[in-house]
Amino acid sequence: MNKDQFSPEEQLVLYILQEVMVHDTARTPLAQRLAILSDWEKFKKIAVEQEVISFAFPVLKKTEIVPDKNTLDSLYQKHVATLAWTLPLEREYLRVAALFQEAGVDIVPLKGIAFLEDLYSDFPSRQMCDIDILIKEADFLKAEKLLQGAGYTKDLEGLKEGYWRKHQCHIVFTNLRQEKIPIRIEMHWGLDFKRKNREVLPELWKRICSAFSPQGPFKVLSPEDNLFSLALHLRRMGNILRLKNVLDAALILKNHSLDWEYILKEADRGKMRASIFFLLFQAQYFLGSYIPPFVWERLNIPTAQKKKISSFITQETFASSGSKKVKQVYKRGHFLLYDTWWEPFFYVLNIPLEQFAKFFDLPPYALKTRLLYLNRAWFIPFREVMQHLTGK
Repeated sequence: MNKDQFSPEEQLVLYILQEVMVHDTARTPLAQRLAILSDWEKFKKIAVEQEVISFAFPVLKKTEIVPDKNTLDSLYQKHVATLAWTLPLEREYLRVAALFQEAGVDIVPLKGIAFLEDLYSDFPSRQMCDIDILIKEADFLKAEKLLQGAGYTKDLEGLKEGYWRKHQCHIVFTNLRQEKIPIRIEMHWGLDFKRKNREVLPELWKRICSAFSPQGPFKVLSPEDNLFSLALHLRRMGNILRLKNVLDAALILKNHSLDWEYILKEADRGKMRASIFFLLFQAQYFLGSYIPPFVWERLNIPTAQKKKISSFITQETFASSGSKKVKQVYKRGHFLLYDTWWEPFFYVLNIPLEQFAKFFDLPPYALKTRLLYLNRAWFIPFREVMQHLTGK
């Protein structure tokens, strides 16, 4: 990795993530030099955008780097606030999981909660805003009743339930009773949108593993399927360059001996080769993760696409900030996350009304939105050209 292209603040963010992976006192002089060169307000802004600010205080404390008191207090408050929110989320998941287990309904956590006791046992301040769970689609009605019985209500975010069930792979439930801040559960019945004649990760439920917390054991995805869950999450509208997710992937690669044959087989069968390449390149480039050479070869990504992905990641990761910029980056990156050019093109051409409205900040069911949606074949390229010409 050529670090010269990164600012001292960006390098310090990467240093902190590398220290979360492995504490190396030999690297402390580098951190001290970066600390002297860094603008702490700029550092905090970058760390917040990448959703890794909560790791800064414990890492800097270990390396005995002391910024000014106001900065140190600010970083400490971010760390404590994340802990104060994360631990109740874990307890709530275990409460809900016990209810599901008692009712004989399979449930596993995705991402944040699943990683706390495995990947982040030494740094349990990984940021998360909600609880992601995975169920079998056949159990949806049972799971819905169980969540409602646990004090949750369905939150369709102003959209029709048919949209979520047909075009998405999750629905949000909110509990207003447990905490001052409502707890949200995203209930997933798949890791990706449905595709014709394609079943994503058909062996997933047979490969479930066990994890342990102070409150008791719970089921989790296999390390390989957790890696797939992170790669497939890139395809959902959002910040596909966020370093928090890259750290998740790097820790999976570091902490587990992966079944690469399974990963390569499922990446090919589910047409997820480009998404896996994207995530693995991020982990290797930013955090030095080791990827066996045969993996790169057998993913069989065309040279031109590899260059586009690598250039996109290296140039845009620290350049994107603000919701509008994130959307623009997502639109560009969307076409790099699929194995064929026509699949993302087909998706955009057949984008659901609600997704169209969300993307262009329009009221979802207004007459104007419906008219623009019906004429999206010309509106979308027209809008893109106008934004390019005006620089907005």
